[in-house]
Amino acid sequence: VTSDGNSVNGLALIGHSKFLGNGGDGLTALAALGIGVNDSIFAGNGGNGLTALSLGDIYLNDSGFFRNKGTGASAMSLLGNIGVDPSIFAGNGGNGVTALALMGDIYLEDSGFYRNGGDGASAISVVGGVGVDDSAFAGNGGNGLTALSLGDINLEDSGFYRNGGDGAAIVSLLGSLDVEGDNF
Repeated sequence: VTSDGNSVNGLALIGHSKFLGNGGDGLTALAALGIGVNDSIFAGNGGNGLTALSLGDIYLNDSGFFRNKGTGASAMSLLGNIGVDPSIFAGNGGNGVTALALMGDIYLEDSGFYRNGGDGASAISVVGGVGVDDSAFAGNGGNGLTALSLGDINLEDSGFYRNGGDGAAIVSLLGSLDVEGDNF
């Protein structure tokens, strides 16, 4: 998958693009080495705004995911990390973002998760950790944040307000939990 003619060493780069009002997902991207989404809009799609699957890293930067009937963005990386910085997820029928990293870490930074039907963000890192910094989770139908990891989970300087479930439901099975400077 390429947009704007961007592809570097097998990494699919989607930039400066709009995926609006499609009957299914706005974009389904499968790329072996990684996926980067930058400065793009995914809105009003009948399924997920974005479904991304890769062996490598997946990054969502400076993008918006609005009013999709499914999840705003669903990202699964088998070997890499998943990073969100900064992006907005609002009014989606499912979760704002669902991130599953089997071997890597998940980072949610400088982003907003507002009024989604499910969780604002669901982050599951099987072997790595989960980090959330300077983000806001408000008015979601489920939890503001659901985070599960065998590794460390760190929440810093984020706000969790008026969600239908918990502000944040976090479980670290073998690592540490660090909650600092957050508002619930």
